[in-house]
Amino acid sequence: MTTTIAPTSPLTSVQLPLRQRLLGVGVILILTFIAYTSAIHGDFIGDDTIYITGEPLVQAPDGIWRFWVSTEPVDYYPITFGLFWIEWRFWGDNPTGYHVVNLILHTVACALVWRVLRVLRVPGAYAAALLFAVHPINVQSVAWIASRKNILSLIFAAWATLLYLRSDDRLGGRGRWRYWLALVVMELGLLSKTAIFPLPAVLLLCEWWMRGGRMDRRVIVRAVPFFVVALAMTLFTIWFQYSRGAIGEDVRSESVLSRVGGAGWIIWFYLIKVLAPVNLMYGYPDWPVNVLRPALYFAPLAALVVVFVVLWRHSRTRTWARAALFAFAYFVLMLIPVSGLINTGFFRYSLVADHYVYYSSIAVIALVTAGATIVIRRLLSDRAQMPVAFGVSAVVVFFLLALAMRRSEVWRTEESLWRDAFVRNHSAWYAHNNYGLVMLREGRTDEAAQHFRRSIGLNAANDQAYLNLGRYHEVRGEHAEAVAVYRRGLERVPKSPSIFYNFGAALQAQGHLDEAAEAYTRALELKPRDAKSHNNLGAILLARGQTADASRHLEQSIAIDPTSSSARVNLANALIAEQRVDEARTQAIEALRLDPNNAKAHNTMGIVHVKQKRLEDAARSFRRAVELDPNFEQARRNLGAIERLPEMTIEKQK
Repeated sequence: MTTTIAPTSPLTSVQLPLRQRLLGVGVILILTFIAYTSAIHGDFIGDDTIYITGEPLVQAPDGIWRFWVSTEPVDYYPITFGLFWIEWRFWGDNPTGYHVVNLILHTVACALVWRVLRVLRVPGAYAAALLFAVHPINVQSVAWIASRKNILSLIFAAWATLLYLRSDDRLGGRGRWRYWLALVVMELGLLSKTAIFPLPAVLLLCEWWMRGGRMDRRVIVRAVPFFVVALAMTLFTIWFQYSRGAIGEDVRSESVLSRVGGAGWIIWFYLIKVLAPVNLMYGYPDWPVNVLRPALYFAPLAALVVVFVVLWRHSRTRTWARAALFAFAYFVLMLIPVSGLINTGFFRYSLVADHYVYYSSIAVIALVTAGATIVIRRLLSDRAQMPVAFGVSAVVVFFLLALAMRRSEVWRTEESLWRDAFVRNHSAWYAHNNYGLVMLREGRTDEAAQHFRRSIGLNAANDQAYLNLGRYHEVRGEHAEAVAVYRRGLERVPKSPSIFYNFGAALQAQGHLDEAAEAYTRALELKPRDAKSHNNLGAILLARGQTADASRHLEQSIAIDPTSSSARVNLANALIAEQRVDEARTQAIEALRLDPNNAKAHNTMGIVHVKQKRLEDAARSFRRAVELDPNFEQARRNLGAIERLPEMTIEKQK
């Protein structure tokens, strides 16, 4: 007797009573919060500062609109960023609220996974959803606020799958509106994170499964609009990232052949990690193989092909083969974006990461759970099946729950995460660099410097460690040492605009303006949209008396970063030098609006008042500048000049 997994009745017959559904979701919610108890009170970590606290549009009143219509955000994920924008109005810079929302969204994703598995008639669907909820490999996606995009995109992908299947009348579905709504929902998922672009192929795979391993022309035609939308959104995302210079550099420079071979290793690596989630870490060591040993390098890919061929040959006559092929195909499809074939920013640290398997892990978990459920049904009587299934599920759930709780504790603080990263992975140069930053914030500067040097020792082309070691010396007043560090960094990373910028700033602080201007110019050649380099170069040109060139750079700085009070002050001073006092006043007012405690802005405003013969206002501005910065010598002299009228000689701010 063969146990059948494929559906034999209409989709509408799989609906559970509302009370059972609510109870099931409630249990998932409780277990999720238990698994992530430590993470709830966790800090902002890593990219959290880029996506939330360091993203100006999250805090800008019109940011939610600009996420959709501008190239200002770090990525084009307007749904994800839009939710962060809304949450900022509630939680601000308190990470707890964002963590709680992540857990709630993860619960929603698990509930939808449960629903999809029931529609697909997968045995043990609820147990699979429970295991997915507490699986420790998902900690990196759920405990890391910046990985919210994974959870949101999975929610929309699962919802779109439900709508798509329920719109097919030949599967017992009904309602053409569901088909078009599925297309809209998939687009929302792509706008949360484009990595779900293989979803149209997954929809075809689900149709193949629901039809008992058969396909026809109508099924393929139904999926065409989904492929078109996914392709268009993927191409747009690539364009967006190129327009920001986000993927202009070679993160990985391997040949196409090498990447194809490496994809086999990556897929098997993730499969093993889902089945045995131990020794998890932020980033993993590089593979100990290369293309010089092709038999070894391409063996995993060859094994993958063999598995597919064997499963395909048996899929028409064996339900187990069809189920395994369905799960394995889904697993591979959803790994395509992170299989090493396409560059992503994280590949500079590691070719594999736990958060990359968030979508794919569902297939492995569901297949194992379904297999165990079928074995229990075959071996045990009807009376014994339920308690045994419950007991086995409880043991596995609580085992994974314990592992997830332990892993989420690591993600509680940056210090614990980066220490765990370099202890588990001795080649984790990025972890030493990030741990050094934590030490620097805590005032443990010497310890921080040791980790920066260790990071450089592990990866001499690591520009961030040079930057941080240079800043360490600058904080200590060791400007010559900082300059030496930046010079050494430019020898190893000659195309780093960040090092050129810091190099210029260090030279500028020492009064070497010509060399500093050259460094800023090189930084702008490498990164034309660097607002800080434009601003500092403009300030140097202004000091040289090259006001026209200074104004051009300062205007570009403001165009790139309209929130820079410093650039507006410098531009106001350039405009004063050109006798364009009304325009200078506008810039000074805006600078003070952006930063009311900017002493230089108050001093410049005072100069504008003098030019416009408003001497009492000028005195107030100079006095406020001195109050804010008692050591601001120029403002003190200007205030003294006002108070010694009529012998007034106002000194312009350099």
